[in-house]
Amino acid sequence: MWARMVVARGLATDAKLQLNSTDDATNMLIDDLVFAQSKSVRTSTIILASFNVLAAFFTALSILYDCYWASKRCNPKFKAS
Repeated sequence: MWARMVVARGLATDAKLQLNSTDDATNMLIDDLVFAQSKSVRTSTIILASFNVLAAFFTALSILYDCYWASKRCNPKFKAS
């Protein structure tokens, strides 16, 4: 970024230094926000994956249960313990 040297009453103030310190603080804030966002995305992904595993388990369990009852209905000699 370009900045002009400001001279007032014989004192030179480098506006570029002030801009750089502001830019550094802004960049640090943006980096923190990006890190927080990526952490949130990872957490959301883990939660969604866990939910999908549970849903798959219960889906497989219900399919097996349905197959069990269907075979029990179709075969009169089928005895379950």
